[in-house]
Amino acid sequence: MKIVISDSRVFRESIYIISEIVTEARFLFKDEGVELISTDPGNISMVEFKAPKSFFDVYEINKTDGNEQEEVCFDISRLKEIFKRIKTNNSLTLETTQNKLQIIIEGASKKTFSLPLLTLDVANRKVPDLSYNYSIKMPSSLLTESLEDISLMGDVIVFEVNDKKIYFRTPENSMSSGKIEFEQNDVIKILGDVEDKNEAYFSIEYLKKMVGASKISPTVEVKFKDSYPLTLVYKEDVSIRFILAPRQKD
Repeated sequence: MKIVISDSRVFRESIYIISEIVTEARFLFKDEGVELISTDPGNISMVEFKAPKSFFDVYEINKTDGNEQEEVCFDISRLKEIFKRIKTNNSLTLETTQNKLQIIIEGASKKTFSLPLLTLDVANRKVPDLSYNYSIKMPSSLLTESLEDISLMGDVIVFEVNDKKIYFRTPENSMSSGKIEFEQNDVIKILGDVEDKNEAYFSIEYLKKMVGASKISPTVEVKFKDSYPLTLVYKEDVSIRFILAPRQKD
């Protein structure tokens, strides 16, 4: 595998975000592009990352033994530390060679690092087939800000929606309370049918790791319903989808 990215900012930020959820990563390099699907150690959250072939300036994969894709596994936390050495306008090259991942950062200088490739003895994961009757599209900055506001009052946030309004709030029995309310407008939209009031409870700790994806997309698609997993989708040049298990209502 060899990929080259002249503007590495989005890919760098994606690695930072993914590393908040997982430690060891399996990237699949396919004809159409790169894909990662992984869960956190507690199996409470899942992340799916996709970058199309067209995202890269150079995109080459090694197909061996009849495989239609190349699997590359490594310690993503160590790659994150290397990526901190990338400066604005640096180009980035990743290449597999001799059971290692070679990372080349080029700008005023040329920096070369290498990490050992891993063999992960786990089955390939699939994103669960989740069904929702509606979704919410909104600026990703507003979701991030709402999460920060509610985190002042506790560690659980309630997502609530009816046919006209969206709420982010604390649970009703909380000692301290907070509530943010949005009405539909040109930039905040409820798509689909909301038949009744829907609400679901989620961990703020996990969500704070996910909303960092606002750095790669100005909008987010939010999907949830009563006692059901949450799905967040950030999509621009690349896409990152998160799935988070609900918290039980107190």
